[in-house]
Amino acid sequence: MNTQSPDEPVVKIIKPASIPTPSRLGVLGATFNPVTNAHLILAERARESFALDEVIFVLSLVPPHKEIFGAILEDRLAMMAMATQEAPFLSAGLSTHGLFLDIHRGLEKLYPKEIKVYFLTGRDAGERVLTWPYDDPPRALEEMFSRFELIVANRDGVFEIPSDPLITQYKEKIHPLTLPGEVGDISSTTVRHLVEEGKEFSHLTPRSIVRYIKKNEIYRPGYEMRREVFQGLAAFDGWRPPLEGIIDRVKQILEAEGS
Repeated sequence: MNTQSPDEPVVKIIKPASIPTPSRLGVLGATFNPVTNAHLILAERARESFALDEVIFVLSLVPPHKEIFGAILEDRLAMMAMATQEAPFLSAGLSTHGLFLDIHRGLEKLYPKEIKVYFLTGRDAGERVLTWPYDDPPRALEEMFSRFELIVANRDGVFEIPSDPLITQYKEKIHPLTLPGEVGDISSTTVRHLVEEGKEFSHLTPRSIVRYIKKNEIYRPGYEMRREVFQGLAAFDGWRPPLEGIIDRVKQILEAEGS
């Protein structure tokens, strides 16, 4: 019997990094719909700039800020696993929760207590995290910055720390990160639109993801049948914790892809 509380954050590793236990961890949470070169560039630049040993891509079952459409969860996880094979310092995981605090609570069960953690984010997401209407903002921010620091990339504009004193007191734990200008032109939304229109998109995402999207007609009209199949499979997993069924299906996808 599963006795785990549904309110207890859990993170499951889909693809581990090929490195020793890290002392400095970067966490990149996104919808990865799909993974793009911008995600990989952000991870690499953060690793170089802040001496990170590992960067984990984390997908949440229910993201707090976005309505999800497009690729189903299993396909997004499979693409994350394939994309993170691009570098040994990259890993991928699935979280039951979407807020940074909850993701950290799930990760702390998997990594050493003394590890230093940085959450990576873009400008707009960074502003949302800092100004989110938490039930108790002072307490939430205090707990957040006692657990981890933020690395905010200058994507789609230059990030400026909000002038609220509640936030500026933590400015030493909020770090700007400069990305190449062309990264601003790379987005999951652009990839989806190009695929829907039958246009070339291989310059925006890793080759393994291009092949996978084309093979499975993701973001194309024929994709709805694949979605229905996976929804049917999920219906048979009612007796198991949801993460286990999802992870098993992702493993089957990766085996079929030879990944």
